[in-house]
Amino acid sequence: MLYVLSTSMLNLPERHGKHYEGSNKGTALGPIKLKDVEEEWSATVKFKRSLYGTKARIAVGGKTAGGTPAKRQDDATEPIFWKGMPPNFYDEVLHRFFAKNVVDLTAGNGEFMLQSVRNRVGYFGICLTSIHKTELEKMARIYILKAMCDETCALYSPKCAEAFEKYGVDKEGEQKGEEQAKKKKGGGKRPKKDDEGTDDEQKGEDDEKKNGKKNGKRLKKGKKEKNGQKKKGCLQRLKKGERGVIEDDEKSISDLSESGQSEWDLSDDTA
Repeated sequence: MLYVLSTSMLNLPERHGKHYEGSNKGTALGPIKLKDVEEEWSATVKFKRSLYGTKARIAVGGKTAGGTPAKRQDDATEPIFWKGMPPNFYDEVLHRFFAKNVVDLTAGNGEFMLQSVRNRVGYFGICLTSIHKTELEKMARIYILKAMCDETCALYSPKCAEAFEKYGVDKEGEQKGEEQAKKKKGGGKRPKKDDEGTDDEQKGEDDEKKNGKKNGKRLKKGKKEKNGQKKKGCLQRLKKGERGVIEDDEKSISDLSESGQSEWDLSDDTA
Protein backbone atom coordinates (compact mmCIF):
# COMPACT_ATOMS: atom_id res chain seq x y z
CA MET A 1 0.00 0.00 0.00
CA LEU A 2 1.28 3.46 -0.95
CA TYR A 3 0.48 6.68 0.95
CA VAL A 4 1.34 10.14 -0.34
CA LEU A 5 1.70 12.72 2.47
CA SER A 6 1.94 16.50 2.20
CA THR A 7 1.66 19.46 4.58
CA SER A 8 -1.23 20.91 2.57
CA MET A 9 -3.71 19.74 -0.07
CA LEU A 10 -1.73 18.00 -2.78
CA ASN A 11 -1.82 20.00 -5.99
CA LEU A 12 0.88 18.78 -8.31
CA PRO A 13 1.44 19.77 -11.92
CA GLU A 14 0.68 17.07 -14.41
CA ARG A 15 3.61 14.77 -15.10
CA HIS A 16 3.50 11.91 -17.54
CA GLY A 17 4.82 8.50 -16.72
CA LYS A 18 8.49 7.59 -17.06
CA HIS A 19 8.17 3.83 -17.45
CA TYR A 20 4.40 3.33 -17.68
CA GLU A 21 1.58 4.95 -19.62
CA GLY A 22 -0.61 7.64 -18.08
CA SER A 23 0.23 10.47 -15.70
CA ASN A 24 -0.05 11.43 -12.04
CA LYS A 25 -3.61 12.61 -12.71
CA GLY A 26 -4.74 9.03 -13.18
CA THR A 27 -5.67 6.41 -10.61
CA ALA A 28 -3.77 3.42 -12.00
CA LEU A 29 -0.12 2.55 -12.60
CA GLY A 30 0.88 -0.33 -14.80
CA PRO A 31 1.06 -2.88 -16.22
CA ILE A 32 3.82 -4.03 -13.84
CA LYS A 33 6.00 -7.00 -14.67
CA LEU A 34 7.57 -8.66 -11.66
CA LYS A 35 11.16 -9.85 -11.66
CA ASP A 36 12.02 -13.47 -12.30
CA VAL A 37 12.78 -15.63 -9.29
CA GLU A 38 16.42 -15.94 -10.40
CA GLU A 39 16.76 -12.14 -10.26
CA GLU A 40 15.49 -11.84 -6.70
CA TRP A 41 17.80 -11.26 -3.72
CA SER A 42 18.51 -14.83 -2.63
CA ALA A 43 20.41 -16.53 0.20
CA THR A 44 20.50 -19.77 2.15
CA VAL A 45 17.56 -20.77 4.34
CA LYS A 46 19.78 -20.54 7.44
CA PHE A 47 20.82 -16.97 6.67
CA LYS A 48 17.25 -16.00 5.77
CA ARG A 49 16.03 -17.16 9.18
CA SER A 50 18.69 -15.08 10.95
CA LEU A 51 17.77 -12.05 8.81
CA TYR A 52 14.08 -12.38 9.67
CA GLY A 53 14.68 -13.02 13.35
CA THR A 54 12.08 -14.62 15.59
CA LYS A 55 9.42 -11.88 15.63
CA ALA A 56 9.19 -11.41 11.87
CA ARG A 57 8.70 -15.09 11.09
CA ILE A 58 4.94 -15.42 10.99
CA ALA A 59 3.35 -18.65 9.81
CA VAL A 60 1.03 -17.94 6.89
CA GLY A 61 -1.85 -20.21 5.92
CA GLY A 62 -1.71 -23.85 6.92
CA LYS A 63 -0.97 -27.31 5.67
CA THR A 64 -2.09 -28.17 2.19
CA ALA A 65 -4.89 -30.72 2.29
CA GLY A 66 -3.60 -34.07 1.21
CA GLY A 67 -0.07 -32.72 0.75
CA THR A 68 3.18 -33.78 2.34
CA PRO A 69 5.12 -30.91 3.93
CA ALA A 70 8.66 -30.62 2.61
CA LYS A 71 11.41 -29.86 5.08
CA ARG A 72 13.66 -27.02 3.96
CA GLN A 73 17.40 -27.66 4.24
CA ASP A 74 19.63 -25.01 5.83
CA ASP A 75 21.98 -24.91 2.84
CA ALA A 76 19.15 -24.57 0.29
CA THR A 77 18.93 -21.25 -1.59
CA GLU A 78 15.74 -19.25 -2.03
CA PRO A 79 14.64 -15.62 -2.40
CA ILE A 80 14.68 -13.66 0.85
CA PHE A 81 11.57 -11.69 -0.20
CA TRP A 82 9.14 -13.13 -2.69
CA LYS A 83 7.39 -11.13 -5.42
CA GLY A 84 9.06 -7.79 -4.74
CA MET A 85 8.24 -4.81 -6.90
CA PRO A 86 10.70 -4.08 -9.74
CA PRO A 87 12.99 -1.01 -9.73
CA ASN A 88 10.94 0.74 -12.43
CA PHE A 89 7.87 0.80 -10.18
CA TYR A 90 9.64 2.72 -7.41
CA ASP A 91 11.36 4.99 -9.90
CA GLU A 92 7.96 5.77 -11.41
CA VAL A 93 6.46 6.63 -8.02
CA LEU A 94 9.30 9.03 -7.22
CA HIS A 95 9.01 10.62 -10.66
CA ARG A 96 5.25 11.09 -10.80
CA PHE A 97 4.80 12.50 -7.30
CA PHE A 98 7.88 14.78 -7.15
CA ALA A 99 8.99 12.92 -4.02
CA LYS A 100 11.48 14.61 -1.69
CA ASN A 101 11.62 12.04 1.14
CA VAL A 102 10.49 8.45 1.58
CA VAL A 103 9.43 6.62 4.76
CA ASP A 104 9.37 2.92 3.92
CA LEU A 105 7.64 0.80 6.56
CA THR A 106 8.74 -2.41 4.84
CA ALA A 107 12.28 -1.98 3.52
CA GLY A 108 12.12 -5.51 2.11
CA ASN A 109 14.58 -6.22 -0.72
CA GLY A 110 15.89 -2.64 -0.74
CA GLU A 111 14.68 -1.68 -4.23
CA PHE A 112 12.87 1.43 -2.98
CA MET A 113 16.01 2.45 -1.10
CA LEU A 114 18.22 2.05 -4.19
CA GLN A 115 15.91 4.04 -6.42
CA SER A 116 15.73 6.79 -3.80
CA VAL A 117 19.52 6.96 -3.77
CA ARG A 118 19.61 7.06 -7.56
CA ASN A 119 17.14 9.97 -7.65
CA ARG A 120 18.79 11.82 -4.71
CA VAL A 121 15.69 11.43 -2.54
CA GLY A 122 15.88 11.06 1.24
CA TYR A 123 15.06 7.57 2.48
CA PHE A 124 14.11 6.11 5.87
CA GLY A 125 13.33 2.40 5.96
CA ILE A 126 12.16 0.06 8.73
CA CYS A 127 14.20 -3.18 8.82
CA LEU A 128 13.34 -6.53 10.36
CA THR A 129 16.59 -7.02 12.28
CA SER A 130 20.08 -5.56 12.60
CA ILE A 131 21.28 -8.17 10.08
CA HIS A 132 18.69 -6.93 7.59
CA LYS A 133 19.90 -3.36 8.15
CA THR A 134 23.57 -4.33 7.68
CA GLU A 135 22.86 -6.19 4.44
CA LEU A 136 20.89 -3.27 2.99
CA GLU A 137 23.75 -0.90 3.85
CA LYS A 138 26.20 -3.14 2.00
CA MET A 139 23.82 -3.28 -0.95
CA ALA A 140 23.57 0.52 -0.99
CA ARG A 141 27.36 1.00 -0.97
CA ILE A 142 27.86 -1.35 -3.93
CA TYR A 143 24.98 0.27 -5.80
CA ILE A 144 26.44 3.76 -5.27
CA LEU A 145 29.83 2.64 -6.61
CA LYS A 146 28.16 1.28 -9.72
CA ALA A 147 26.07 4.43 -10.16
CA MET A 148 29.12 6.68 -9.87
CA CYS A 149 30.65 4.81 -12.82
CA ASP A 150 27.43 4.88 -14.88
CA GLU A 151 27.32 7.82 -17.28
CA THR A 152 23.54 7.57 -17.55
CA CYS A 153 23.01 7.99 -13.80
CA ALA A 154 22.60 11.25 -11.89
CA LEU A 155 25.28 10.07 -9.45
CA TYR A 156 27.90 9.72 -12.19
CA SER A 157 31.28 11.21 -11.27
CA PRO A 158 34.04 11.28 -13.92
CA LYS A 159 36.80 11.60 -11.32
CA CYS A 160 35.49 8.67 -9.27
CA ALA A 161 35.05 6.54 -12.37
CA GLU A 162 38.63 7.30 -13.39
CA ALA A 163 39.91 6.48 -9.90
CA PHE A 164 38.01 3.19 -9.82
CA GLU A 165 39.41 2.26 -13.20
CA LYS A 166 42.93 3.19 -12.11
CA TYR A 167 42.98 1.46 -8.73
CA GLY A 168 41.32 -1.79 -9.66
CA VAL A 169 37.54 -1.29 -9.29
CA ASP A 170 35.46 -2.00 -12.36
CA LYS A 171 32.10 -0.55 -13.32
CA GLU A 172 30.29 -3.43 -11.62
CA GLY A 173 31.51 -2.17 -8.24
CA GLU A 174 33.67 -5.25 -7.71
CA GLN A 175 37.39 -5.49 -7.02
CA LYS A 176 39.46 -6.58 -10.00
CA GLY A 177 42.02 -9.36 -9.87
CA GLU A 178 45.12 -8.80 -7.78
CA GLU A 179 47.47 -9.08 -10.73
CA GLN A 180 45.57 -6.51 -12.76
CA ALA A 181 45.33 -4.18 -9.77
CA LYS A 182 49.10 -4.43 -9.26
CA LYS A 183 49.69 -3.57 -12.90
CA LYS A 184 47.45 -0.51 -12.57
CA LYS A 185 49.30 0.58 -9.44
CA GLY A 186 52.71 -0.10 -11.00
CA GLY A 187 53.33 -3.02 -8.67
CA GLY A 188 55.22 -6.21 -9.29
CA LYS A 189 58.92 -6.72 -9.92
CA ARG A 190 60.77 -3.82 -11.50
CA PRO A 191 62.75 -4.81 -14.61
CA LYS A 192 66.50 -4.54 -14.14
CA LYS A 193 68.16 -1.85 -16.20
CA ASP A 194 71.44 -2.30 -18.10
CA ASP A 195 73.31 0.24 -16.02
CA GLU A 196 72.40 -1.52 -12.76
CA GLY A 197 75.03 -3.85 -11.27
CA THR A 198 74.68 -7.52 -10.60
CA ASP A 199 73.41 -9.00 -7.35
CA ASP A 200 76.99 -9.60 -6.11
CA GLU A 201 77.96 -5.98 -6.76
CA GLN A 202 74.86 -4.73 -5.03
CA LYS A 203 75.57 -6.98 -2.06
CA GLY A 204 79.12 -5.64 -1.87
CA GLU A 205 77.86 -2.07 -1.83
CA ASP A 206 75.41 -2.90 0.96
CA ASP A 207 78.23 -4.51 3.01
CA GLU A 208 80.39 -1.41 2.55
CA LYS A 209 77.59 0.82 3.76
CA LYS A 210 77.08 -1.37 6.84
CA ASN A 211 80.79 -1.39 7.64
CA GLY A 212 80.95 2.37 7.17
CA LYS A 213 78.14 2.83 9.66
CA LYS A 214 79.88 0.55 12.17
CA ASN A 215 83.21 2.39 11.79
CA GLY A 216 81.42 5.68 12.22
CA LYS A 217 79.89 4.44 15.48
CA ARG A 218 83.28 3.24 16.74
CA LEU A 219 84.89 6.59 15.86
CA LYS A 220 82.19 8.49 17.72
CA LYS A 221 82.61 6.19 20.70
CA GLY A 222 86.39 6.74 20.71
CA LYS A 223 85.94 10.52 20.61
CA LYS A 224 83.54 10.37 23.53
CA GLU A 225 85.98 8.28 25.60
CA LYS A 226 88.87 10.67 24.78
CA ASN A 227 86.80 13.71 25.68
CA GLY A 228 85.77 12.01 28.91
CA GLN A 229 89.42 11.40 29.85
CA LYS A 230 90.26 15.07 29.15
CA LYS A 231 87.43 16.26 31.34
CA LYS A 232 88.47 13.89 34.11
CA GLY A 233 92.09 15.15 34.00
CA CYS A 234 90.95 18.78 34.13
CA LEU A 235 88.82 18.07 37.19
CA GLN A 236 91.72 16.34 38.93
CA ARG A 237 94.07 19.29 38.23
CA LEU A 238 91.40 21.74 39.35
CA LYS A 239 90.91 19.92 42.62
CA LYS A 240 94.65 19.75 43.13
CA GLY A 241 95.01 23.50 42.52
CA GLU A 242 92.23 24.33 44.94
CA ARG A 243 93.92 22.17 47.57
CA GLY A 244 97.18 24.10 47.09
CA VAL A 245 95.45 27.44 47.53
CA ILE A 246 93.78 26.22 50.72
CA GLU A 247 97.12 24.95 52.08
CA ASP A 248 98.81 28.32 51.34
CA ASP A 249 96.03 30.22 53.15
CA GLU A 250 96.32 27.98 56.21
CA LYS A 251 100.11 28.48 56.30
CA SER A 252 99.84 32.30 56.19
CA ILE A 253 97.26 32.30 58.99
CA SER A 254 99.50 30.15 61.20
CA ASP A 255 102.47 32.53 60.63
CA LEU A 256 100.39 35.48 61.74
CA SER A 257 99.22 33.76 64.89
CA GLU A 258 102.81 32.87 65.87
CA SER A 259 103.93 36.50 65.54
CA GLY A 260 101.08 37.61 67.88
CA GLN A 261 99.48 39.84 65.26
CA SER A 262 96.09 39.55 63.82
CA GLU A 263 95.24 40.15 60.21
CA TRP A 264 92.83 42.87 61.38
CA ASP A 265 95.10 44.38 64.07
CA LEU A 266 95.30 48.24 63.62
CA SER A 267 97.09 49.15 66.86
CA ASP A 268 100.21 50.44 65.06
CA ASP A 269 98.17 52.92 63.00
CA THR A 270 98.26 56.53 64.19
CA ALA A 271 95.14 58.44 64.86
